[in-house]
Amino acid sequence: MKKIGSLITACCLSLGMCSMLAPQSFSASAASDSANPNAYTLRIVPERTTVSSEELAAGDVIIPASIYITGSTENQVSSVKIKYNSDDSHIYFQNMKTASTRYTDDRSYTCSAGTFQTKFEPYCFGILASNGKTLRYNSNCSMIATTEYALDPIFGASLRSNGEGGVKFSVQYYQGVDTDGDGILERDTATGLITHEYSCPVTVDENGNGTFSYTYIRQDNYQEDTATKKLPRYDASLPVDALVPDTCDSVSWLTGTSTLSTGAAFLGAKSDEFPFMQVDIVIQQDTPDGLYHVNFGQEVSAQLGPDCSMDSSDHKKYDLSYENATISVGDISDVTVTSVEKDDTALYTAEDTSAIKASDFAASIQGTVTYADGTVAENADITDLVDCKGATPENLYTQLAGSNGYVKSNVQLYCQDIPLKWNSEPLTQHVLVGKKGDVDFDGSVTLDDSFAVLSYYSKLAAGADVKLYSGTETDPAMEQLAFYLADTDTCSKVGKTDTAVIDIDDAFNILQYYSAFAAGSSISWDKFAK
Repeated sequence: MKKIGSLITACCLSLGMCSMLAPQSFSASAASDSANPNAYTLRIVPERTTVSSEELAAGDVIIPASIYITGSTENQVSSVKIKYNSDDSHIYFQNMKTASTRYTDDRSYTCSAGTFQTKFEPYCFGILASNGKTLRYNSNCSMIATTEYALDPIFGASLRSNGEGGVKFSVQYYQGVDTDGDGILERDTATGLITHEYSCPVTVDENGNGTFSYTYIRQDNYQEDTATKKLPRYDASLPVDALVPDTCDSVSWLTGTSTLSTGAAFLGAKSDEFPFMQVDIVIQQDTPDGLYHVNFGQEVSAQLGPDCSMDSSDHKKYDLSYENATISVGDISDVTVTSVEKDDTALYTAEDTSAIKASDFAASIQGTVTYADGTVAENADITDLVDCKGATPENLYTQLAGSNGYVKSNVQLYCQDIPLKWNSEPLTQHVLVGKKGDVDFDGSVTLDDSFAVLSYYSKLAAGADVKLYSGTETDPAMEQLAFYLADTDTCSKVGKTDTAVIDIDDAFNILQYYSAFAAGSSISWDKFAK
């Protein structure tokens, strides 16, 4: 305890001295503008990206996928619109989970803010509030519109099965009346709104898509007109009153009434700690072998605007980029890598249990893919299909760290269990793994790590040329790893940047983590992330 008190005193003194020595020093949060905090990436992340011939022979394959918004947590968001599509009719979507998805009973979830219970499916703009004992979740959504279920194209009424292979729906409208005898129809306010119950037969084409038409009274000139609606993959056997599925390919969301004027904040320490929404990708049984893509829409309609957009409360649009998904269907017999664009080094923490994937560190891996049935996909982007055969940072650390306190290994890359080669050599990734906060690489987070970070910060602020790594390794990536493990809030994997610095906050965060551990409790590192 005495040593902890000394460290706190040292930190306070150091903060005062460094503010005098180096007034130009600043924390990551103060520098966020230079990294374009108004830029966000929409990412669609399937649970897996390969489907075998054996699976497909047994029937349609369903792959759950999540859509994330990745970027700064400093901004507030008032509305989001997302549209996505597949590049082939064999792929479609179903079973959306959005801000409005609700279950019968409470479910428990754990995030960087703590553990909470809710009947809703948590998403990235939800709100957590404490009643003094527990955290409660609020969906923070005043409006959400989706294409999960079909609507009539004129009045927006929900379409339901009429139990006879067709659809039914109910709408209200005004009829017209020629009050002046001039042939011009005006709204018949005397009669008022008319309720019309429709029951329409559906015609199904050779591809399984349905179509129906109906007449209605236009509400601009009160003339009779005809509307037609297409229904994808229509199931004529739906029971009576069942909702008719639609394309499941778009969502429009508006923040809750309590945050309409300010916009919603992201839930958790990172913008993508929770997804914006989830959807199932369906690979139909008769899908041929090959590569298929799920892409975000990037068209702009004169009537509806852009397919995808994200707005602030003052109606400014955030800059969006997109990470689409590639799914391989069928058994791959051979892969020839034709180009590689990736980072030299990939950094991970020993606490990370997710599988290492090429998309973590590669901008692009291109190759020619040959399937068992002879199908060939030439010069295809296979980045989403490349992994380390299930290896995780956690198991690498457990198996290889030993007494070093870190892992430094060239890990083989695979595509559907096929080891890849590039320029006649095994295609590998230089992977480094260490425990977050363990700056001296002794295998534990201790007071010494906090002192080391404080010393580094103080010397750096005084203008000294100083490094965090003091071991015997000559690999320059070790300094990069030490920086990443010490940077507890911005978690930079590229070292110091305009928005990522090692400062006194990091020393305090490591101290807090150690103190909690010494007291028999724990703190998630996500608690400190910005």
